[in-house]
This record gives sequence, structure tokens and C-alpha cells, in this order.
Amino acid sequence: MATFTVEITPDSSNGTIAHAVGKFSGGSSSYKGQRRMDVAVSGVGTFSALSPETSGGENTFSLDITGLTPGTTYNWSASLYYQKTSGSWVTAGSQFDKSGSFTTKSGTPALPSGYTKHKTLVNGTAYEVMGGKCLVNGTVYNILKGRTLIGGTGYDINFEPDVSLTWYFNETIDITSQPDKFWGYSSGIAVSFVSGNYGFTYDHLIRDYDDTYGVRTLIYYRKITETRELAYRNGWRGEVYRTITFDELPTGDLLTWLQANATPQ
Repeated sequence: MATFTVEITPDSSNGTIAHAVGKFSGGSSSYKGQRRMDVAVSGVGTFSALSPETSGGENTFSLDITGLTPGTTYNWSASLYYQKTSGSWVTAGSQFDKSGSFTTKSGTPALPSGYTKHKTLVNGTAYEVMGGKCLVNGTVYNILKGRTLIGGTGYDINFEPDVSLTWYFNETIDITSQPDKFWGYSSGIAVSFVSGNYGFTYDHLIRDYDDTYGVRTLIYYRKITETRELAYRNGWRGEVYRTITFDELPTGDLLTWLQANATPQ
């Protein structure tokens, strides 16, 4: 005789989560396909889990129920489904329906092991930051847009990285003031990167000189095919050349030049 059991257990440390496990047994061993368990929680929603088993008469299910309120009692109902050869899902029958209730753990969810509460320092005193707000002398202040609060005034905090694999060049760049040594003389800067219309991988940045226009140019060079792609001459040849992604993080003089002529992404 086929049976279906469901057990829901509130998380022991986090009142916003509960764990559901289900088991079906006694089905036809010739069945081909997965089975599905749906758990509907009052006021929250329906959660589904597919069995890891793809055939046979026994199935197991496991899922987490999230978005719960600590210290709250919830009613739940569970149903079992099987999959037809067409791929559609059909209820296994009301005889397998289950229901019950559970109560989540009270209080604030515990922090993971190794973590501590975030605090901010105001005039030498540490104050806890909870829910994106800061409590100072009994008054709650909103901290918005990645800001810090000083003397009642919010200041933006710049979280942009100073170094990145991907850079977006300024509309105009300086390729004239650097010494030839920086550019590797005529051989260019040996560095692997991707850019351009076709996403080619290049291996040299070359500073060249255009006799016709009398200006410096920036060439993306691919040694294996001797491809020379004109990227910059009195402006960018195309918008696609302004974005460049390196295989490794730039360092040294190259990084300094990038920081002066491009924005890390």
C-alpha cells in the first residue's frame, strides 16, 4: 500500500525559516518520472520540491520554507503529484493530502557562526546598526544609499573599486605624455585582454603614430594572427573599444595609467 508522509520543523535558531521533508513509498517500481511535493503555508505561499529520484516507487523530498515571522503559528497543507509522459503534473489523489501546523522560533534570528552585529562609531561610541538604520541616543536614523551619518548629515560612501579586470575608458585618453619605455617601445605592453567588435583576445597594447593625421594612436594587437586593431585616434574608433577586460588584474604603471584614463567596472 502506497504511503506519503510530511514533516515540517521550524529552524532551531532562525525564526524566519522552517524545513519540510517528505517521503513517498509503496508505489509502482515500473514508474518512470519524478514526483513532486507542494507545501502551502497560510499567509506565506506555496513551496515545491522535486524528488531527486527519477523513477521507481519511492521518493524523498526536502525544501526550506522562508519569509516567516518569528514566534508565529502557521497552518500548512501538502499534496503529492506525479508526472505524466507528456510532462504535465497530475495530483496523486486526495488520499495523499497532509496538513498540520508549526510555530516558528521567537526572537531575532541568530547570526551565523563567526559573524557579529554590525556597528557604527559616533563620537567614540559604538551603536548597533539594525535593518539599515542606526540607533543614536534613542533616536533611529535612516542610513540610505550606502551613506554614513555625521552630525545629522548623510555623506555618500564611494564603494567603487580602485582596480578591476574590466575597465571603461574615458572619452579622451592620454597616450602622449608617457615615456616610450612605458609602452614597451615599438613592441607595446604585453598584456592579455578582450575588447572590440568580435570579443577577440589581444596580447599587446601598442602606442603607434599616424603620419597622415600627425597624432598618436592606440592599437590592440594580436600576435598569433598579427592582427592590428585601431582602437583610438583623436577619439575612439567605436564605442566597443572603450571597454577592455584583462585576464589578470592590472598592476604597476599600467594600473596607474588606467586609473587616470578609465573607470573600473
